[in-house]
Amino acid sequence: MTFRSSSQFVLNSPGTEIKGIFDFTSNNLLDAKQSANFQSSSVSTWGEDSEIKIANAAALTYKDNQWITKGTLEKTGGTMSLENVVWSLNADTNFSSDSAITTKTLNLNDHSLTLVSENSDLTVTDNLTINNSAEGIITGLADLNLSSGFNLEEGQLASTGGLISFENGALQSGGSFDLTDTTLQLGDNFVKSDGDLITNSAGTVLNLTESVNLTSDTKLFLKTLNLNDKTITLGSETSDLSVNDAITLNSADEKILTGLADLSVSGIINIDNGNLE
Repeated sequence: MTFRSSSQFVLNSPGTEIKGIFDFTSNNLLDAKQSANFQSSSVSTWGEDSEIKIANAAALTYKDNQWITKGTLEKTGGTMSLENVVWSLNADTNFSSDSAITTKTLNLNDHSLTLVSENSDLTVTDNLTINNSAEGIITGLADLNLSSGFNLEEGQLASTGGLISFENGALQSGGSFDLTDTTLQLGDNFVKSDGDLITNSAGTVLNLTESVNLTSDTKLFLKTLNLNDKTITLGSETSDLSVNDAITLNSADEKILTGLADLSVSGIINIDNGNLE
């Protein structure tokens, strides 16, 4: 089903079940006045300046679906769930949402995804690789949570605030990773062997959710290091770390193991428990 420019698809019957291929060409509105479910194997292609509007008391569910996007897509209103959805970019996409969403797979296909607003938080549960110079994710003030592995070979991952979370660690062998004024949350090891890693001592924060090895060929500059009862190991001689704020070790599990790397701290180091070596 193809929707011509400026047309609307209105869902106003409670519990509507929908299945098919839907092409929203441009300036289209999907208006869910009641809760509805896009069934398995449905495909939604979103053109320029598309909008998903959901009544505050309604829920819109996509299950085992495909999303294909380009241009601008905005979601407002009630709850939207993407269950086991594959999201593929057909061109550069600006996505805005007033609530967080989760997708299974994100295929950039040599394009960039920009999260437009602070509330446009995105979780991707599959592995994600950026390996083309035209590919990128620009998160702005939104949060990006990658539940599986992340590999940055070319292109960019850029944030100017919010949270970037790698639950299963990350590898950077090229490209640009910008963490200006951003919180980096690590649940596993981070290894950088090439490319640009941009951090700033006035705003970059490192949070640990598990003990990790941090290995880098360039120095990292942090405002704050939050160990959260975990251990950070600097994995090589070049994995130097500079921290602007004070560091407190007050748990036996909190450790900073520097090895051959350099650690510089502008604030006070308080060791009530734990270990620095």
